[in-house]
Amino acid sequence: MASASVAAARRAGSRAAPLLRRGYQTEKGVYGYRPRKAESREPHGGPGRTSVDHGLARLVTVYCEHGHKAAQINPLFPGQALLDTVPEIQALVQTLQGPFTTTGLLNMGKEEASLEEVLTYLNHIYCGPISIETVQLQSQEEKDWFARRFVELKKETFSTEERKHLSKLLLESQEFDHFLATKFTTVKRYGGEGAESIMGFFHELLKMSACSGITDVIIGMPHRGRLNLLTGLLQLPPEVRVLSIFLASTVQWAVAG
Repeated sequence: MASASVAAARRAGSRAAPLLRRGYQTEKGVYGYRPRKAESREPHGGPGRTSVDHGLARLVTVYCEHGHKAAQINPLFPGQALLDTVPEIQALVQTLQGPFTTTGLLNMGKEEASLEEVLTYLNHIYCGPISIETVQLQSQEEKDWFARRFVELKKETFSTEERKHLSKLLLESQEFDHFLATKFTTVKRYGGEGAESIMGFFHELLKMSACSGITDVIIGMPHRGRLNLLTGLLQLPPEVRVLSIFLASTVQWAVAG
């Protein structure tokens, strides 16, 4: 009986394994749907590119995978990298010489660049105050998509009005938490201190949803920062009754666009 159960479990596992390995992005880069049958992988330059600088391609890949280790993300020491040198990057750099043909691999605005110019560019993209780690992603296609989107977003800039609005959201979030801490000193609460940036995230998410024609959004909120989001971004009144309800339960909110 035991051996039969084990055999059945193995058969079930072998059937489930392919499902776990399936990707879930579409050709347009939108997550949530199974993709079409994967085509042969081409370099970033596309199928029309006849030659690829493989040394540069390896350098770009190693920065995508390990660049976050040298990112400048410690708020106590701004501008200081987590690591002075990353072994995986350093080992490859020592084997490379320029100049490199960058067309199709890097959006540097020039077709040829020296090793120093390429390193400066990659350090700016992957080792700055914002960085990414893609090791947890399931497939190489997902990692490539994420890296491309990250490079594109790094080139986007906020207008003065957008910066002012985001700053206003963060300051209001901070002040609201200070108010709750002072007004309800004996009430157990889950503030948003340290996570004020969630306000900017939800602001952009709801704005993009409205522009895309989405009329309903369901938000499954954790305890932390929930009341701040409801009263700040969603403009619900911060009555004491609301305070007691939302600190005691987990609720899904339907927000009409």
